[in-house]
Amino acid sequence: MHVHESRPLQEYADLKSELFDLTRKSGAAISTYLFVSADGYTALCGLIGMAFSNLYLALLFRDVDNVKPTDKVPMMQAKNVRKTMPTM
Repeated sequence: MHVHESRPLQEYADLKSELFDLTRKSGAAISTYLFVSADGYTALCGLIGMAFSNLYLALLFRDVDNVKPTDKVPMMQAKNVRKTMPTM
């Protein structure tokens, strides 16, 4: 790995870590509020929601981490097709 490549990778790792941390903290805060204002069952639902949010983030990051420079991006291909289509 080159020196100039390590900074963006470190920033990306920091962003992932921060998103996980913010998701955990906000989920805990919401669950605490629900426990105080409603009941334990509602707070448990908030905790389950936070757990699935973290699972979603983990799967999303895994998917993004597996993208290679040689992979085709359908969105970019559609953009190129749109540019070549004649307008009416």
